[in-house]
Amino acid sequence: MAFNGSGTYVLPGAALATGAVISSSEHNTFRSDVATALTTCITRDGQSPATANIPMGGNKLTGLAAATVAGDAVRYEQIPTASSLGLVIGTNVQAYSANLDEYAAVNPTAAGLALLDDADAAAQRVTLQAQQLDDQLSSLIRQNSNSAAYTLVLTDSGKHILHPSADTTARTFTIPANASVAYTIGTALTFINQNGAGVITISITSDTMRLAGAGTTGSRTLAANGLATAIKITSTEWIISGSGLS
Repeated sequence: MAFNGSGTYVLPGAALATGAVISSSEHNTFRSDVATALTTCITRDGQSPATANIPMGGNKLTGLAAATVAGDAVRYEQIPTASSLGLVIGTNVQAYSANLDEYAAVNPTAAGLALLDDADAAAQRVTLQAQQLDDQLSSLIRQNSNSAAYTLVLTDSGKHILHPSADTTARTFTIPANASVAYTIGTALTFINQNGAGVITISITSDTMRLAGAGTTGSRTLAANGLATAIKITSTEWIISGSGLS
C-alpha cells in the first residue's frame, strides 16, 4: 500500500500473531511495498529529485545555501529591497497611499486620457480648446506678431495676428483646414497689417472663405493699415470682412 496519499505509511497485510507461520508471499509483498514507499521519498544526499510540487504546509525551508546561479532558491537576505537598490521611497518610487487603491479603480475615458497625456497646463488648454484665465479677457484681444509666412494654430483663436511695420516684405497668413486644426464654430481671427508693412495675403487651406457682402471666395489681400476679421460659421466655412481688404 505504501503511502496513503496524505504522507502516512500503512503496512500491508495483517499483523502476525505469535507462533504464526511466515508466508514467503506475504513477506515478499511487504518487502516490495517498503521498497516502493522508500523510492517515493526524497533522499538526503540528493540522489532523487522531487517529481511533483512539495506543499510546505506553512513551514519554512531553513538552512539554504546562498543562491549563485539562475534557478537557485534564494535566501531571505538575498531578496533586494528599495534601499539595497538605491531607491528612496517617495523620491524614486511611489510611497504607499490608501488613495492608490481608489486610483486603481478609476477607468478614465478617452478624453480623460488625452488630458493626462498632455505635458502641461498649456497643452491641456489646447486639448480643451480653452483660453488661459485672464482678468481682462473680455476686453483684451491678445497679439501674435509675425514677420514671416505663418499658418495659424489652435491657440490663435480669439487673437489678432499682427504684421508689424518693421517687416516690409509681403507675407501670406494661412487659416488651416478644419481637418488639421478644428477651430470651434464661432471662432474669430483678426488680422492687422501695421503702417508701412508689406501686403498680407490671407489664404485658407482647402476650406471656404467668403468675402462679406460680395460672397466671393478665395484668398484676400490686406493693405498696410488694414484690419480684417474672419469668423468661422460652419465646420469648413469662414466669412471675412474688414478695412483695406480686397
